Amino acid sequence: MTLVLVGAPVLACLESGAAAAATVFNVTSNADSGANTLRAAITTALTTAADVEIDVQAGLGTITLASALPPYNGGGSTFGLSVKGNGVTIVGFAGSNVFDATSGGVASESFDAINISGGFDGINGTAAESITLTNSTIQGTTFDGINSNSGPITVTNSTITGSGHDAVDTSTGTVTVTDSRLTGSTNDGIDTSDATVNVSGTTIDASAHDGIDTSNATVTVTDSTITNNANDGIDASTLTVNLAYDTITSSGAGGAQIAASGGSITSFGTVMTNPGGGMPNCDFVGAAPKTSQGYNYSADATCGFTQPTDKQSAADPKLGALGANGGPTPTQLPAAGSPLIDAIPTAACQTGLAAGITTDQRGISRPQGAGCDIGAVEVSQTAAPIVSKLFPTAGPTGGGTVVTITGSNLAGTIAVHFGPTAAPIDKIVSASDIQVTSPKGSGTVDVTVTTAGGTSMKTTADRFTYVAAPIVSKLFPTAGPTGGG
Repeated sequence: MTLVLVGAPVLACLESGAAAAATVFNVTSNADSGANTLRAAITTALTTAADVEIDVQAGLGTITLASALPPYNGGGSTFGLSVKGNGVTIVGFAGSNVFDATSGGVASESFDAINISGGFDGINGTAAESITLTNSTIQGTTFDGINSNSGPITVTNSTITGSGHDAVDTSTGTVTVTDSRLTGSTNDGIDTSDATVNVSGTTIDASAHDGIDTSNATVTVTDSTITNNANDGIDASTLTVNLAYDTITSSGAGGAQIAASGGSITSFGTVMTNPGGGMPNCDFVGAAPKTSQGYNYSADATCGFTQPTDKQSAADPKLGALGANGGPTPTQLPAAGSPLIDAIPTAACQTGLAAGITTDQRGISRPQGAGCDIGAVEVSQTAAPIVSKLFPTAGPTGGGTVVTITGSNLAGTIAVHFGPTAAPIDKIVSASDIQVTSPKGSGTVDVTVTTAGGTSMKTTADRFTYVAAPIVSKLFPTAGPTGGG
């Protein structure tokens, strides 16, 4: 059975044999201090010999800290802290970390649906504890968004913006960033010493130094956009760089898209273009093996893209500006006629480092057309509508007949025409059925449907015949008995 003890704090006890549940503290006040506040919950957690979960009441608004919150100490042991913010905004106290931890002991810190603004570091870990941020925002910190020593950092579906130093800063802990945006840092988007870095579905942009700055480890970037960073897109030394389906553009003056001394680079389906200040796309010092797995696209010949399917010193890839193109992060959408579109045959879409990748940065499935697109964005290609049946197939020349059109790819219908004449769309029932009202017309016409995917082809199945109303010109005889007959 399940037993729940209700009170403050709340301790949920699970079935026998299950792991012990966290002690839960509920925050129902947005005051800085006092009963049921965030400060009270963390203060009590310091002496709680169990993992702690702090649940902030939804709709609480903003908590403005008048002084630093106490650093979490693992409950005096090796326990963890979880904060479920439910959309709350926490304004940090100037010069102090918003969430902090003491040296040693703490197992983990996790934060969900929380907006952190200001403070020194948004989240600071002092030892090897793991730090997890999901569905959240950290903005305008004086120093780092997240700072750790050697523990792993995981950021998912979150934005870290305007950090006074780095968005994510660690020494040796693995950094994993997924479906997130790191933007506008005064130094680097990600800054590590010897940490493995894994980035997917993410945009790193507008850093005043490098997008990613690391050494002596492995950096793997997939389905991601690195752009408009003032120095290098990725600055690495003696490490391995793996790239698959990435868009890396517009490094700053004096910076390259990829800079490395030693190490190696392996790439598939990635586009690099527009390095700043006349710099190369790839700037390698010393031995740096370059392995292309094919279908890469570069504005110059510095990245070792020498497979027959690669394009080096290639023409403008026709990438749009960074913007909202669907999905959780901004991207650069290839324009119509871009050489990146459908450049990878369907059979090769999951080659090498791209194994298992079936969507683009926005979550759009690959491929959309005849093949997969190079870079982080797969351009959506909506199939043209097909009309397979009309009911009824005839109506008066004066119009007004409600006609059901059956076919496929009809969900996004934007126009219907009876011959050259537009018809009112009454209802889009489904992707296979829509209802319209016939306009005035004559003869037999094709009924065509238009969507973002184009206009339906004319076939015998889409024909509608206008039938003229009967005209009475003469009666004979013109009179008869009341009994009829």
